[in-house]
Amino acid sequence: MTPEISSALIGALAAILAVYVADIIKARLEYKREIRLAVAKLTRMLGAAAHSAAWLTWKVRYRPSRITASDIEKYDKEMHTLFPELTGALVVLAALNKSVYDKMRPLVLDVYKLDNDISETATKILEKDADGIKELDCQYDQANEMESELPEKAADIMRKV
Repeated sequence: MTPEISSALIGALAAILAVYVADIIKARLEYKREIRLAVAKLTRMLGAAAHSAAWLTWKVRYRPSRITASDIEKYDKEMHTLFPELTGALVVLAALNKSVYDKMRPLVLDVYKLDNDISETATKILEKDADGIKELDCQYDQANEMESELPEKAADIMRKV
């Protein structure tokens, strides 16, 4: 084999290797981007749920005499709409990256628990149980804390992707 042919082969192999490595890097970056987008979508839904909880409980704390069955029904509808979407977003994240899913899942479970607590307490209000307003007022701090801490918790998870 002549030096010219050897040089040409080496150059061709180097070019093929460079393209291959570039494709691997591009695919890895795209994969990380997809994970971050899935976390962002899930976080938006969690934020919407936390905000709905905070909004209802804020009204109970600061305007308890003005809480209505309509307020509770609106909250219930919002959560009823969000929960299947939350589940779907969590499944997508689990399929993309189990480790990131494991980090986001507790945030979802916290929202589920808060909603359950609020729903049980709101039922007392609807049934004219005098303790319902006091109990729902106590959940304001939990809802407000969840809403305010969520962005940093999710951002921390995203930064580690």
